[in-house]
Amino acid sequence: MVMELGEMGSFIKVWLTVFLSLCYCYALPKFVPKGIPRLLCILPIVCLFLDLPLHLTSVHLGGTTGFFIAWLANFKLLLFAFGKGPLSSDNSISLARFIAVACLPIKIQQVQKHQNGSSKEKPKKGQKSPVNYATKGLLLGLLLRVYDYSEHIHPKLLWVMYCFHIYFMLEIILVVVATVARAVMGLELEPQFDEPYLASSLQDFWGRRWNIMVTSILRPSVYEPVLKAATRLVGRKWAPLPAVMGTFVVSAIMHELIFYYLGRMSPTWEVTWFFLLHGVCLVVEIAIKKAVSSRRFQLPRVISGPLTVAFVMATVFWLFLPALLRCKADVRAFEEYAAVGTFVKNVVLLFFYLPLHLTTIFLGGTSSFFLCLLANFKLLLFAFGKGPLSFDPPLAHFIPLACLPIKFRTDSEKKVQNVKKGQKSTLNYAVKALIFSTSIQVYHNKESIHPKIVMFVYAIYMYTGLEFIMAFVAVAARVFLGVDFEPQFDEPYLATSLQDFWGRRWNIMVNRILHPTVYEPVRDISIRLIGKEWAPLPAVLASFLVSALMHEFVFYYIGRTKPTWELTCFFLLHGVCLSVEITVKKAFRGSNWRLPAAVSGPLAMTFVVVTGSWLFLPSLMGRCQPDVMVYREYMAFLEFMKHVGDFLNVSRLKS
Repeated sequence: MVMELGEMGSFIKVWLTVFLSLCYCYALPKFVPKGIPRLLCILPIVCLFLDLPLHLTSVHLGGTTGFFIAWLANFKLLLFAFGKGPLSSDNSISLARFIAVACLPIKIQQVQKHQNGSSKEKPKKGQKSPVNYATKGLLLGLLLRVYDYSEHIHPKLLWVMYCFHIYFMLEIILVVVATVARAVMGLELEPQFDEPYLASSLQDFWGRRWNIMVTSILRPSVYEPVLKAATRLVGRKWAPLPAVMGTFVVSAIMHELIFYYLGRMSPTWEVTWFFLLHGVCLVVEIAIKKAVSSRRFQLPRVISGPLTVAFVMATVFWLFLPALLRCKADVRAFEEYAAVGTFVKNVVLLFFYLPLHLTTIFLGGTSSFFLCLLANFKLLLFAFGKGPLSFDPPLAHFIPLACLPIKFRTDSEKKVQNVKKGQKSTLNYAVKALIFSTSIQVYHNKESIHPKIVMFVYAIYMYTGLEFIMAFVAVAARVFLGVDFEPQFDEPYLATSLQDFWGRRWNIMVNRILHPTVYEPVRDISIRLIGKEWAPLPAVLASFLVSALMHEFVFYYIGRTKPTWELTCFFLLHGVCLSVEITVKKAFRGSNWRLPAAVSGPLAMTFVVVTGSWLFLPSLMGRCQPDVMVYREYMAFLEFMKHVGDFLNVSRLKS
């Protein structure tokens, strides 16, 4: 079923109800003591949470909501009624944190207090790097593509793919929820999975690796009460066995409930048999471990690990997957993936599409640079909790930060940098304004000037014009937002090398955006392939390649002509030369020899000017005819200002 607007509306209503209900629960401890009185007050909310997922029909929204509120939230609230569980661990917990911990699969990482008063976080067991999640996301994407050829794949192999699909999807959903909670509340959270395919036993799989949040909730709510009761009946040694069985029975019932939310079909109890079988096998495993514990016998991990994974996979094929597929979860999930993919595609492509509605070089070119390059890349970083938008700025700062070439100067940077590097005086801009206007006048007489000199004049015009546009945007934002901004250019004509030119002086905002989005990921991958010393080289080339493609986009918006790829060659050439420059610097790193700045500076700028005149400017002038467009827009602007002046004069005379 394709997710429609009605489903999204129901989803919003359901979660608004959840939030209001949890606000009520948050206020209860102030008026109702823990125990039976608080339980009686919470039971209506528990019943409501069991009913709410029935208002959703999609696999992802309905299944996830059922798991979050019918299972996790209800069990946490039942523990809360008796003053136990994560909702009762901190008496000063805020409302926002109470709601997040209640209805999301997150667990705040505990902090160990030392005798000297300092605090230290517990080791983050199972904590994974972004590369780990990126790899799993890539594998999930590949699985979705392979499903297109499912008619040519053996059914058993397809079921193996389903198992990995379920695992990757669950882990990615849970880590996205945890990441959002971490970004909003600033908390360090426990991981939800710890590479379950590396489990060495059923006890290791269910107790420490698979869906750890469920384990941490079932332990105080089911395992410990049954353990306490069983200790009186069978003794302390064997009491864990009925406690384990009780835990698996409850887990089976909750999974049957989730499957009902997914398919709205009467249970066939296969899922229950799956969990009961695992409960019995885990009880047998614990009993055997207790029986041979005195003999110090232990099955080697290289044998127990594959046996455990094989048993889990075989029982999943036998009992778990048939029940899931009976709900047509696979078909419905693929339909929802297609709907979400279309939605994301439309949203992401929106910023690529908007500049096509503008035809002027100043408005269209500037908008394409601001939206297609800056805003899109910042939003991609924001999706992973990185970049300038992920530091919880207010809405008034979020919007200009997203779509304008500005970067807030942090307090630490202000303290470290008493002298604002790259910050320019009013005289500096006045001189550049004079040069800018002079280049315009010279350019209007280009018929009597050598073409190469015309190209050079246009290069000066471009640089001063770009710097004025960037400075104007930053000043306007500074006036309205009242914050200090980083400069966008730092006298690029004073560069002493290509690395200095591209990395620290020319269009600094683009460099700051490409560094975390392209350079760092490629460098991290390259470190594993070619080592840390040479990893920056492919990262530099990748950054220049992406920059080339984005410049081709901007040129297309300006001229509406097909690319001739001269621009791409320009950036690739600079990427290769910068890589060579870095290699040479590494080769002479141990010696005191260094090319004097008086020599390297002119060489670097000569190379930039020559390659710009050879590849960059001809592509710009031939494809876009910016000189003609600029002149036409200047005339239109002057005509507009003349009409404005005439209107003001007439209004003053009438008054």
